[in-house]
Order: sequence, then C-alpha cells, then structure tokens
Amino acid sequence: MNIREYLGIVKRIIMIKEGLILKGIGGFYYVEAANLEETENCIYECRARGIFRKNKITPLVGDIVTID
Repeated sequence: MNIREYLGIVKRIIMIKEGLILKGIGGFYYVEAANLEETENCIYECRARGIFRKNKITPLVGDIVTID
C-alpha cells in the first residue's frame, strides 16, 4: 500500500459518521451525529441512497444510520 492509498482510506474513515434519524419529511431525513471538532452534536439533512429506493426500504425515525 502506498501513501496515496493510505490517505484515501484515512479520509474515508474520517468522513463516515454514524447517527440517529430524528425525523423524516418528504424523502429527507434529519440525522443527529457526533461532531469530532465540537462538543455538541450536529444535525445533517440527508436522503436515502438509491439502493434503498430501488428495494423500497424506508428508513424510520430512531434508526441508527451511517452518513457520508
């Protein structure tokens, strides 16, 4: 593994966060996830990936999800 591959892996690890769906409105989901730079959690507005829509899977409030 060269340094470029290593840095790519590190970047992907840092960008991936885990959070909790707070509410879902019109296909948008509001996810609360920990922010490493601040003491408070942040709320992100997200949409489900295409594979969820294709398989007709609906994320629900209270689900623990991974955001990128």
